[in-house]
Amino acid sequence: MKLIFGLFLTVITAVVPLYASAHATGTSLERVVNGYRFDIGYSPADVAVGTQTRLDFLLFDEESGKPIPFSDVWVRLTKESKAYFAGGISQPEFGAAGILYSFPEAGEYELSVRFQNDGESIAEETFTLPVLPPEEGTRSTSTTTILLYIVGALIIGALIGFLAGRSRG
Repeated sequence: MKLIFGLFLTVITAVVPLYASAHATGTSLERVVNGYRFDIGYSPADVAVGTQTRLDFLLFDEESGKPIPFSDVWVRLTKESKAYFAGGISQPEFGAAGILYSFPEAGEYELSVRFQNDGESIAEETFTLPVLPPEEGTRSTSTTTILLYIVGALIIGALIGFLAGRSRG
């Protein structure tokens, strides 16, 4: 029983902070257009050349705040009229539709997003996403940082489980 309680506390300590916000880490581009709230999350917070960047695509009803169902999202990344990425991303069964992308050049990218449901357009918008040179992207959430966070949460959870077990008898 002590082990189960300790494992439960460990999982809660490790997982809950990651889901406290819509995107766990990073930041988002948000805009309301025609009753829809576009929420394009990205991580790390400072997008830099050569760094793996996660882009998540969410769409909400402005009034209710409820997610708008969609089958796929069409995404295009351009810079100075040159297309760097263009394609459709299917909505997964769980989580947000998203991609991992490594930007090849610094500068301002135009991110065009169109949410669709079975081929019919629901809503579309274009955002500007600044990409820093490699040495300026310092606030990224690295894999090492995430691993250290998880290890710390495991240690704290084990300690809490141990202390709770000792106090019971």
